Amino acid sequence: MLELDLPPLVLRWLADQRADRAGARADRAAAAALLEGRGFPAHAAVLDFEAAYGGLRVFDAAADPAVPSLVVGPYGCFSAGPYTGHERDLVPVIFGVDDTIYTLDAAGRGWVCAAMVEGVSRPSARDGRQLLTQAILWRALVAHPAGFDIVDGAHGASRAATRGLPVIADATCDDDERWWGDAAQLVVEIPRGNGYPGPMTFATR
Repeated sequence: MLELDLPPLVLRWLADQRADRAGARADRAAAAALLEGRGFPAHAAVLDFEAAYGGLRVFDAAADPAVPSLVVGPYGCFSAGPYTGHERDLVPVIFGVDDTIYTLDAAGRGWVCAAMVEGVSRPSARDGRQLLTQAILWRALVAHPAGFDIVDGAHGASRAATRGLPVIADATCDDDERWWGDAAQLVVEIPRGNGYPGPMTFATR
C-alpha cells in the first residue's frame, strides 16, 4: 500500500487499483522553476502538495492501463502538456482523465473545474489533502462496478441516511462538497458544477 497522508477509505480503494508514485515529480526548487516558467505562482501550498503527493498516478482498474485517471502534483501536471489556462491565482495540482482540473489557491484552498462543460472553477476543499481525497473518491464513484446515478437537487443527506452511510469528514468541506460512504457505496452532493447550475447529488447504485 502506498504510504501517503490520505484517509484509510481512500488508501483501501487505491490498493485495489493500480497506483504508484512513478510519475514526474520534483523538489521544491525544480517545481517552482517549472511553474514560474509557465507563468504560474509557486505558492507554498502548491510546493507542499508536490512534496507530499507529487508523482502519484492512479489507474482505474477497468480503463486503459496505459492512461492514468489522475496525474497528481503540479510538476507532473505541467510536465504532461502545454497547459496555459490562467484563472485568478489558481495553480493546477491534479489532472483527471475526464478533463477535470483540480487547483490550489494562494491560501491553500482547493478548487475544481470540469473543463469540458464549465471552464470556471468552484471551491471544493479546505486544503490539498482534502482536494486529493475528493479527486480519488470521484474516481471511485465513476468507476464503481454497479455504476452511479445523478439526481437533481441536494439529496445527499437523505440518500446517505437511507443507506446507513456515515459522513466522510476528510472529504466534506462545509457546503462546497459533501461526502458520505463506506468501502462499498458513495454519495456526494455539490451546490453546483460538473455542468449543472444548481445542487446535484451523485450516488453509486
